[in-house]
Amino acid sequence: MLGLMLLLVCPQRVFAQDEQGQGDEVQLNVANFGIGGLAREGEWAGVQVQMQDLGSSSRDIVLRLEIPDEDGDLTQYDRVVTANPGVVQSFWLYCWLPFRSAGSEYTLKAFEAIDQGGSDNPAEIGFRAGRMLGSYQVYNPQIQPANVGLLGVLGTYQLGLEQYGYTISANPWMLFAHELQRTSSGLTIDNLPDRWQGLRSLDTIVWSTATTASHDPGRLTPEKARALREWVQRGGHLVVVLQSSGDPWYLGSHPLRPLLPAVETPKRLEGVDLERYRTLITEDAETPLPSNAVVYSFTPAEDAAQHEAMPILKSQDGETVVVRRLLGSGMVTVVGLPLNHGQLRRVGAPDAEAFWHRVLGLRGDVKRLDQMSKQETSDVQRRSPLSFDEGISRAISKTGTAVQGVFFGVVVFV
Repeated sequence: MLGLMLLLVCPQRVFAQDEQGQGDEVQLNVANFGIGGLAREGEWAGVQVQMQDLGSSSRDIVLRLEIPDEDGDLTQYDRVVTANPGVVQSFWLYCWLPFRSAGSEYTLKAFEAIDQGGSDNPAEIGFRAGRMLGSYQVYNPQIQPANVGLLGVLGTYQLGLEQYGYTISANPWMLFAHELQRTSSGLTIDNLPDRWQGLRSLDTIVWSTATTASHDPGRLTPEKARALREWVQRGGHLVVVLQSSGDPWYLGSHPLRPLLPAVETPKRLEGVDLERYRTLITEDAETPLPSNAVVYSFTPAEDAAQHEAMPILKSQDGETVVVRRLLGSGMVTVVGLPLNHGQLRRVGAPDAEAFWHRVLGLRGDVKRLDQMSKQETSDVQRRSPLSFDEGISRAISKTGTAVQGVFFGVVVFV
């Protein structure tokens, strides 16, 4: 019995030593685990990997991310890349995160890619992993619970979306609503994934800045543009906010132009007093609003179908300032109000309930702790979740029963 245990344990120790000894040939790092550093349980996630090959010549490398599933089995997600020696390169890997994976550790590895050559068997065409060149341990990435929504923001400012993240005692729900929304802000063109799986965990992407190089839609590669389009068609919601400094969306050249609502060139209105749009921006009658702003209004194109240019929000004069296009199972919305205006940011506008509720189709009261009464503060602290399916997975997997049976068999027969 003791000899059998040594036989099983010793090779694992030697293998671990070999892995650590080979780890310097290719240096690995994880720049982002998830979109903007946020991922969600029970969902696809993109992992942005930085790799530097210290070898002397170009070669193909297999990047592999190992993820244990809910049954304890190890799943492997591979991508074959070509290394440029001495240069730090960035690549994306995509993996499915199991439920209850928060706090887990994952292993990223690099292997020498061995070309299997041509074959009559399709399963043998391509590359297989050879000698291991490096490894990197991913400790405790930010993985959100499955009942938390994720919003992505391409731009510097969150435009009031952070209000959907108000909670108390780090509870994964809103104070007076249901699904908490975590915002992944500060996204740029460079850290967008190149496949739709990397965007899958996001319910909405708000493109708030487009006039800087790091946010210019014209810099999108064909792969990243295709990923965004497929993400929308699969149910994603892309929200584009036009800026006062210019309109690169309708007047510029970029690969997302066919996704935008089918409208005539947006009408630019300068020197606008936003008082006429107060009810669309804030619920507070006393909040000071800019009196000299730029607003865009939209008119559907003559040949546009109804679903290609749907008015969402209109001013008191009947001007459409938010327009939408349905695309597959998702949608693309263009906002003509100056949500990036500095004065709006200083007063905490737009209000989530006044503006974003209507655009995103959300409900519930959005309040900060300093806006709640003593009774409301007491109520939210006593709130507790009620789970209806917590024990189902354990009942199916029979956790513990199989282990006891195997141990009993070892004792009896060995």
